[in-house]
Amino acid sequence: MAKLNNGKFKYPLAHTMSEFIYNSLKDSIINNEFNANQRINENDLAAYFKVSRTPVREAILRLEAKGFVRIDNYRRAIV
Repeated sequence: MAKLNNGKFKYPLAHTMSEFIYNSLKDSIINNEFNANQRINENDLAAYFKVSRTPVREAILRLEAKGFVRIDNYRRAIV
């Protein structure tokens, strides 16, 4: 996920938490840290980032709009 670079986050220009989460997840997907067809769990990510599910959900919807994930019939995000 978002790695530290000289003690600073990789995305210092993120204005919102959902933008930060989006950038972090996008990089993780691009760098194959998620397997193909792996489900992304909102609750696990919310706990990891120490936020509510709302910014995670916003980030996932943005990832879907950009084609990085798909949302199945049961509203689950899949890489």
